[in-house]
Amino acid sequence: YYTAYVFQEGGHYYAVDEYDNTICMDSPTACIQEALNYIASTDSKSGLLHIGRGVFNINKTIYLPYTYANPVVIEGEGYGVNSLGVTILNCNPNLTTCIQWANPNWSNYANQFWTFRDFTIISNGSNITLLDLHQNETSTDLVLERLTLYAPNSATTILNLDGNEDT
Repeated sequence: YYTAYVFQEGGHYYAVDEYDNTICMDSPTACIQEALNYIASTDSKSGLLHIGRGVFNINKTIYLPYTYANPVVIEGEGYGVNSLGVTILNCNPNLTTCIQWANPNWSNYANQFWTFRDFTIISNGSNITLLDLHQNETSTDLVLERLTLYAPNSATTILNLDGNEDT
């Protein structure tokens, strides 16, 4: 059962909470960001963000909020480059980063317990990092399950997991 759900319906994008209250409407980027912020603001600071099938055009970097070492799952409805029946986050080619920690320089915190599963991140950008999970001075329990990270341009960083201390 989800804590927040982002989906398309009738040409609109929506984010709702577990009680079906609207968190956001009409911007796929804002709806994903607001859903993550909602999860981070709950008493448990943990939960499941479920993103429905379809193509979600990402026009600004999505920042993963700090959740005080509580588990967060971002889950789609399928992965691959075929848009039929899968969840695709299509990142604007002019971005430098599509998804990243809100602050990779958090010090003295056990950072995050995050799971990413069953979706695709794609971009035609020439200098973009699709998923930037590098950090300094922190630790993370990270699970990547059934993801497609696709960027046909060879200058693109698909996944950045650099760190200077714990991993």
